[in-house]
Amino acid sequence: MSTSNGFQFATCDRSRALGFLRKLYPSAIVEDTPGSAGPVLDMVERDVFRIPDPMMHGGRVTIYPAANWSEVPEGEAVRVLKAFHEAHNG
Repeated sequence: MSTSNGFQFATCDRSRALGFLRKLYPSAIVEDTPGSAGPVLDMVERDVFRIPDPMMHGGRVTIYPAANWSEVPEGEAVRVLKAFHEAHNG
């Protein structure tokens, strides 16, 4: 995936995205379960958005809309990400 700032690597692979989320939230328990990262990973797998490797981007992370972003109801993807962040940021 390229951006106006150069090349960005972001994955739609479920297991790789889980690893990236674990790096982003090192003090939290991040699992592929409905109460943790499962809903986020479901959307990653559906290519609604992609999770970048935080190690390749200086610890900064921007979740990138992907090919199927427009196929989910407006706001659904943002709600899923917000719920995950609130549950794991603390």
